[in-house]
Amino acid sequence: ARRGRLSRREFLSLASTFGLGAAASYGVLGAAPPAQAEIAAPALRPGGGGVLRIAMSVPPIRDPRLYEWRQSAEIARPFCEPLVRYRADGLFEPWLLRSWEVSADASRYLLRLRSGARWSNGDAFGAADVLANLRRWCDRGTPGNSMADRLSALIDPNTGGLAERAVDMLDDLTIRLTLLRPDVTLIAALTDYPALVTHRSFDATGADLAAQPLGTGPFELVSHEPGVRAEVRRRERGAWWGGEAYLDGVVWRDFTDQPSVEEAAFAAGEIDLNYETPPGRRAALDGLGLRALAAESAETVVIRLNRRVEGFADPRLGQAFQRAVDPAAIIKAAAPGEATPAAHHHVWPGHPEFADTPAPSPDPAAARALLAEAGLTAVTAELVSVDDAERRRAADAVAEQLNGAGVAATRAVLPAERFWRGWKTHPFSITPWTMRPLAAQTLALAYRSDAVWNESGFADPVFDALLEVALEVADLPTRRLVMGRLQRRLQSSGAIIQPYWRAVRRHHHRRVAGLQPHPMLELHLETVFLAP
Repeated sequence: ARRGRLSRREFLSLASTFGLGAAASYGVLGAAPPAQAEIAAPALRPGGGGVLRIAMSVPPIRDPRLYEWRQSAEIARPFCEPLVRYRADGLFEPWLLRSWEVSADASRYLLRLRSGARWSNGDAFGAADVLANLRRWCDRGTPGNSMADRLSALIDPNTGGLAERAVDMLDDLTIRLTLLRPDVTLIAALTDYPALVTHRSFDATGADLAAQPLGTGPFELVSHEPGVRAEVRRRERGAWWGGEAYLDGVVWRDFTDQPSVEEAAFAAGEIDLNYETPPGRRAALDGLGLRALAAESAETVVIRLNRRVEGFADPRLGQAFQRAVDPAAIIKAAAPGEATPAAHHHVWPGHPEFADTPAPSPDPAAARALLAEAGLTAVTAELVSVDDAERRRAADAVAEQLNGAGVAATRAVLPAERFWRGWKTHPFSITPWTMRPLAAQTLALAYRSDAVWNESGFADPVFDALLEVALEVADLPTRRLVMGRLQRRLQSSGAIIQPYWRAVRRHHHRRVAGLQPHPMLELHLETVFLAP
C-alpha cells in the first residue's frame, strides 16, 4: 500500500478480512482513522432522537437467507443483526462477532462472539444461535437459499448441508470453522444482506421474521405491511448490547415507481430521507433544498442472454451484442453524469482483486460480421425490463443500438411483480446488481454454474475451477492473475452486456444528523437522529 500497489481501501479490506481491527489496520498503514462527526444526540434527551421517516419499497421480510432484495434487510437489520458489517471505508467491522482470527491460508477461522448481547425475548445470544444459522445458511435443499453459494466451503457435497467436521463449538462464545477448502471471502459473505442472524428457535416457530420478530438489535418491529408501510421502535433503555440508539423509531413508506409522490412528500415534510435517488432525479431533489449523500460503488445493471433458452446459447450472439453496444451511449441515456463505462465482466475497478481487462471497442460492423459468421442474421431478441426509469432507459438504448447493428430487437416492459416472478426465465433481460466488497463474491453468486442467482445460465467448468482458485488464494497479486483469467473468460463468453458502474446517492432533509454514505446503500441507524 505504501508503494502504491494497493489503494487504502484495498489494504483495509484485506487487513480486516484477516482479523485486524480498525485502529490496528489504520495504524499499520501509518494513517489516522477518519474523524467521526460529532454527535450531540444524547443532549437531545428527554425529547428523544425523533422518528425517522424513509421513502423505500417495503418488501416481505419472512426469511433473511431467502432475501433477493436489500430493502428487506434494511427493515430487518435494525432488530435482526449480522455477525459482521462492511463499512464505507472498506473495513469489515465485528458486530455480533467481537473478533476473529484467520489462518494464513484462509482455511481456519476462529470466531469470538460478543458477550452481553440478548435477544428481545431475554435469551442470551451465543454459539448455539450461530450454529443454528450456519446450518440454515448451508442448506442447499432450500430453494432460493443464496447463502449456500456464499458458504460453499462449509458444505458437505454428499449431504448438501453443513459439514459436521467444519464446525466446533469451543464454548458458548467461541466457534472454530475448519473449511473444506480455503475461502478468503467468508468474512465478506457474512456482511451480505441475507446473512442476518435469527434466533436458534427460528425454524421451530415458523421461520417468519415478520410474525416472530426476535432480534438482538437496538430496535423492535412494530408493524410490517408489504407494499405499504413498516415501522420499528427503539428497545427499552439498556436492552441493546451497543448502548442505546438515538432515534425513537423508524417508519418506511412505499412509494415504489412514484417519484412525483416521493418529491411531494419531501416538499410537504412527510418524509425525512429516501432510500436511493435514482439517476435522473438528482436535480429535482436538489431543488427542494435537500442534502445529498453519495458514494462511489459497484452498483450496476446487467443485460444478459439466457443460455438456457434455445437460440441464445451461441457465444457469438452475445459477442456480437457486446460489439453493437456503446457503453457511453447507454450511460448518456440512463445515468448521465453518474456512471463510468464497464467492460462486460462484472468486476469493478475498485475491487481489491480487479485486473484491467478492457472490452472490445464498440463496432456495429464487427457485430454484423459475427452474426453472419454464426448464421444468426435472422435472430430476433425481445429485451425485457421492469418498469423502472433507469432500466427502462438503458434497455431502450441497448435495443436501439442492436437494431443499428442489424438485430431485430424489440422491447417489453413488465410490472415489477410479473418481471421478478420469472426473473431467471426471461430469454433476454436487464437486472440491477448490488455491490459486494470482493469481486469473487459477485462471480460466485452470479456466474458459477450451479449458483442460485445465476440468471444467465452461464455454465463453464473452466470458469468454475478458476473461481475456486480465486476464492482460495489469499495472496493478492496471485489472485489478480486468476481474476484476470476469470474476467476475460466471462467477457469473451458473451453471456452479459454490462455497460456501466454507477455511484449511489440518497437525499435527506437537513434535520437528519449522523447519517453516513455507504457504497451498498446500507443504513446504519443506531447513531442517526433528527436535530430540533
